[in-house]
Amino acid sequence: MSERDDLQDLVETAADLLKAPATLEDRDFHLVAHAPHGGTIDPVRTESILHRRSTDEVRVRFERHGIARATGPVRIPADPDAGLLARLCLPVRWNGVTYGYLWLLDGDDHIDAALAVQAMPLAERAALLMARQTRDRDDLGWKLADLLTTRPDVQAQATSELSEILTPPFAVAVLRGADRAPLNPWLLPRSVLTTIWEGDHILVTSPANVEHVVERARQLLLERKQATRAGVYAPCGSLQETREGWLRARVAARTAAPGETRTWSSLGALRLLRCADDETLARSAVPPELHALLNNPDLTRTARTYLDNAGAVQKTAQALNIHRQTLYHRLARIEELTNLTLTNGQDRLTLHLALTLHPHLEPPEKQGAKPPKRGQGGEAPKKGRAASAKGAKPPRRGFQGVAPLDKHGKGARGEGGQSLRPHRPQDPRGFQGVAPLDKHGKGARGEGGQSLRPHGPQVP
Repeated sequence: MSERDDLQDLVETAADLLKAPATLEDRDFHLVAHAPHGGTIDPVRTESILHRRSTDEVRVRFERHGIARATGPVRIPADPDAGLLARLCLPVRWNGVTYGYLWLLDGDDHIDAALAVQAMPLAERAALLMARQTRDRDDLGWKLADLLTTRPDVQAQATSELSEILTPPFAVAVLRGADRAPLNPWLLPRSVLTTIWEGDHILVTSPANVEHVVERARQLLLERKQATRAGVYAPCGSLQETREGWLRARVAARTAAPGETRTWSSLGALRLLRCADDETLARSAVPPELHALLNNPDLTRTARTYLDNAGAVQKTAQALNIHRQTLYHRLARIEELTNLTLTNGQDRLTLHLALTLHPHLEPPEKQGAKPPKRGQGGEAPKKGRAASAKGAKPPRRGFQGVAPLDKHGKGARGEGGQSLRPHRPQDPRGFQGVAPLDKHGKGARGEGGQSLRPHGPQVP
């Protein structure tokens, strides 16, 4: 008979002794066993049985009565407004540690103090069994952790100790999240081994049961308000493969979205994440000439969608919800930025591999890039007096967006040395036929003294 069966017998014995419905919950208010007696029931008992746990509100309500530190029976009064019946709580404690609570509904207050004291040995026996199972599961968890080390002697010892408990083939699952507290062993099947190693929640179970076990563990972590990513590797053919199975399941979890479970067999090219560290992969698979593309989210998404669709233009345009001509323009821009030809198979492989791996790598370090100066791609210059700070010069204004003159009074030059300012024909009469200024800097005047220069808007 297993310890769970023993606990069920203890709960049924308590229900018969006190003539009241009984429920055994662990210290996290998850259901361990329950026994009916008559038709007495209330919403708290119903919730606990149907969902295998009590709500956080119920937990807070009951813990206000000091049950976590109590060493004897605690009576919880009824709450008619909430529809809750009165109940008796027998703390399940062993060696000063609370492992759970034995609840008995007592709507008519028929359980007196003497009767409650008679039931305390049942609670103490339940505490001993729960403590023993917790210790045994913890011991197995440590042995599982020993299988994951890089020390051959420790691995060999753990393999010998677990050979009769863990029978290949088995599956290794990894759940990754911010929570590092161990999973409650009472809430997982007895055949499941679990431990925490390098921040991962690791589960070892049969391949046929792995999906159910992963979802159960995910729900336990969600109760702690922790979203998780899960990965699975199966099958492991021997205990010696457990470490490699963990590392592969870890890669699968790393590539999963929050709330998603991915298997190693579904990763495809992402299996390369197991072959080298991020820095090495970033240097090898994501060359610097692709950084300009990766800094453009729209073009990156276009390239990834185009390559995922095997270069099908119409399918890609529909997926991106853009016109085909827009897609052609973007593809030309991608080739220009990357210096790759998308009709070349090797170039397409290079780009597709980089776009596949890059989202799962740590951001590559900037190679020799200097921080931009204020107003030159960095922080925008402030307006008003702040722009006239010591050493700051107002930007020069070109003519209608044409490049301004440099400090030598010459026009800016392009890559081939050509001027970026427009050429205008020289006219001895002045700009576009308008009379020039005289030697005093004034405009020429007509016979009536009127200015021969046209009036126009003042250009700042």
